[in-house]
Amino acid sequence: MENIPKRWRTRKTPPVLQKEMILDNATRAGLYHLIGILLMAGGILNLISTYFFSGLQLEQTLAFSVGLFLFGIVIQIIYYLKLSENMKDSLILLFVALLVPVVTLHYIEYASISVWAFPFALILVFTMFQNQKMLMVLSLSILATQILVWKLAPRVQVVVDGSDHIVRVALFCFTIWLGFYVNRIYRTKLQENVDQIRIQKLVADISSDLVTVSLDNIDQKMNDMLLKIGNHFQVDSCFLVLTDPDEDKITHTYEWHNDGIRPAADTLTGLPVSHFSWAREQILNNHLIQISDIAKVPVAAEEEKRYLEQHQIKSLISIPVAGQGVVQGILGFHSIKQARKWSSERLAFLKIAANVVSDALDKVKTEQLQAYIAYYDQLTDLPNRSLFRDKAAQLITRVNGTNEMLGVMFVDLDSFKTVNDIIGHGGGDDLLVSVSQKIAGQIRETDLVARFGGDEFLVLLNNIKTGADLIKIAEDILDIFKQPFMIKEQEFFITASAGISIYPHDGEEVDILIKNADMAMYHAKDRGKNQYAFCTADMKNNLYQTVEFTNSLYRALERNELVLYYQPQVSIQSHKIVGLEALLRWKHPDMGMIAPNIFIPLAERTGLINPIGEWVLKTACQQNKKWQDKGLPAVRIAVNLSFIQIRNPNLTQQVENILAETGLNPEFLELEITESVANKENNYIINVLDNLKRLGVSLSIDDFGTEYSSLSRLKLLPVDRIKMDRQFVRGIDGSEKDRAIVKIIISLAKNLGIPVIAEGVETQEQVEFLDQIMCEEAQGFLYFKPMTASEIEQILGKGLRLDENEKTA
Repeated sequence: MENIPKRWRTRKTPPVLQKEMILDNATRAGLYHLIGILLMAGGILNLISTYFFSGLQLEQTLAFSVGLFLFGIVIQIIYYLKLSENMKDSLILLFVALLVPVVTLHYIEYASISVWAFPFALILVFTMFQNQKMLMVLSLSILATQILVWKLAPRVQVVVDGSDHIVRVALFCFTIWLGFYVNRIYRTKLQENVDQIRIQKLVADISSDLVTVSLDNIDQKMNDMLLKIGNHFQVDSCFLVLTDPDEDKITHTYEWHNDGIRPAADTLTGLPVSHFSWAREQILNNHLIQISDIAKVPVAAEEEKRYLEQHQIKSLISIPVAGQGVVQGILGFHSIKQARKWSSERLAFLKIAANVVSDALDKVKTEQLQAYIAYYDQLTDLPNRSLFRDKAAQLITRVNGTNEMLGVMFVDLDSFKTVNDIIGHGGGDDLLVSVSQKIAGQIRETDLVARFGGDEFLVLLNNIKTGADLIKIAEDILDIFKQPFMIKEQEFFITASAGISIYPHDGEEVDILIKNADMAMYHAKDRGKNQYAFCTADMKNNLYQTVEFTNSLYRALERNELVLYYQPQVSIQSHKIVGLEALLRWKHPDMGMIAPNIFIPLAERTGLINPIGEWVLKTACQQNKKWQDKGLPAVRIAVNLSFIQIRNPNLTQQVENILAETGLNPEFLELEITESVANKENNYIINVLDNLKRLGVSLSIDDFGTEYSSLSRLKLLPVDRIKMDRQFVRGIDGSEKDRAIVKIIISLAKNLGIPVIAEGVETQEQVEFLDQIMCEEAQGFLYFKPMTASEIEQILGKGLRLDENEKTA
């Protein structure tokens, strides 16, 4: 068998289930009892008819009558033997097959005609068995017996007397009774098949209907389902009770009931599941609850019994609705008018329906989860910006054309980063949750608070009549920050700034209202934080100008509007040009030349600083290489890097690629970072500077002396040069304090072996003081103003050493 390919192997016929047979175990038992009773009755009838009516002696009829009676008892006993059903059927068949010739041959000499009809009753009985072989064996026994009688008594003189009539009447009665019995079995099976088909159709109907269940139609779908079940089973009431095991309460109830029946399930919503202790235990253990008589309710279920009596429920059957290992509710039937037992078919249907309902509930819960993820903030459970926009758009549509106003408040926590630095991001999250709860508790029921992102919140203010309403709400919200927030057993005092825009004055679209409220919030921060500000016309005009300016900056690169100027750096002792600083300018077609301190902050906020910075670096390196290729003296060229560029993980590779592409020797490139940048993110900055240093370029710190932490960190930074801020150089002429600071900076740099460039040198007195305290280099208008590349080329062509008359004022 093992060598036979799988595709040629025959499949075993699946076993026939009891409910698929005409004779299930219960019906077979009844039939066995019927055959036994018929045989025992036949023995008694034979004794009465032959002894009293035919005049036979007792001993002539007693043995056969007792034999028939014992046959009936044996058949009764066979059914109770611990044998398989097939073995029992075989033994019954054996006895009946032997009974046919025994009975027939017993009456052959009496020539009784009545006995010839009893095999027909046996055939009627055995048509009900599933096994056709049993009917075949019985038929062979009957035919063989009749052939044998034909041979033994080919001609018989039949005499009919009173006993024959009695037997005939009795036999007809037995056969008619048996016919009704068999007919009832067939009608029962037929009705069961009809009911099964109807139930299957009902299940299919319910299943196909619940396939399309959703958050929007779940109530309608569940009510329709109960209506179909109630009409099909003709019960007094059917119900679906949904529970929440986490909150230990009944969350929703659905019920269908006949006219004139008082609803029972709809009074349960909101009650704790633990209120029904016994039922709760059954439900949680996924057990069926079946009460056919209220009087039989267990002692442990007194609460349930009182509930049943209160609603005049006589009996009920219910089954848990369980999905993904969690009991979600119960589904069942009530009987109000009378106590009743519930059939196994209804129980089977309830199990199927409960599974279908469970799948539908799982689908709805998945949809709820998706909706929650899409429209709610996972940390604070507040609506997110998407839901805020939807609700605000709905309100705008509702109040459009009326005199009603709407307010949008943009709330931002002040210095939230400090909290994260002190207690970590976990503590910061706890603070955000606490703030969100307090804001939500401060607003009115008609308002809506949402988390916009990070430490920003949006409040949608409805039913606003006057500006005073907005002021009152804004002050109430900011008042919550007057008390400390307890985070991880530590008090934190924080403040918040808020901006307010009003519909329709500050915009008729949601995004515009949010943008204007955000702008007003930044205005509040600029005024000192911990306050609110309304959006004004001036703010919107400034914003418009900023937007226009930003759009122009985006096009500045592609339109070649950015240019580089160069300012020489001079050795104070030798008067030689030792370097150049590349200075970016924007030649705007309408506004003329724009200084970097105006557009660089905007470029940093918009992210444009990265492509702009790359262009500056590449252009400066190309220009320096061109000068060298023309034979001009080689000098280093300094290029400023912003903090945004330092944060770019591709910066080192970018510098390396530009040096390779332009062919400039790394020793002629100096990269400048401001002192404020050098003090940020210690380890990261040092790591970036180390990587740049490995390329062979030199590094310098610009605006040195303006940050208090520089002196303690200077020894950790791999810098080659520091540029002393111009404010100290400017004070040399008239301030002893500034002179003292300049001396300290230069002395510190000398001790560390780092050269110093003095920025902003404009007078001879400044140069003499710097020369006296041995400052190496200077840069400023006393020597050169920033110049174009062609002007620098002319200066470099004259040589590196400058005479007094070559200084430019």
